[in-house]
Amino acid sequence: MADISGIGADQGPARLEHPTRQRPDQPGRENDSPAIRRGSDEVEVSRLSVMLQRLRDVPGIREDLVAQLRREIEAGVYDEETRLDAALDAMIQEISEQRG
Repeated sequence: MADISGIGADQGPARLEHPTRQRPDQPGRENDSPAIRRGSDEVEVSRLSVMLQRLRDVPGIREDLVAQLRREIEAGVYDEETRLDAALDAMIQEISEQRG
């Protein structure tokens, strides 16, 4: 290790040791040394970024389904009321799961 002179030059050089290493001439010395601690990192993800990620994960537009729905609407056989109720129920359920 490096020899470094103390502030008062009359003390002579002092030997520096790693705080957790045990010197062979002093058994048990490592228990007397303070432990080296490492910091910890934390990441906080905002609700907005969670929602944006969910939007990125949504699959693309299903052109075949859109075409089928257009045909049903034009033919007058599309049941708006039932499908709207089902969509609203699914949205309410999803929102309540996110909050609870």
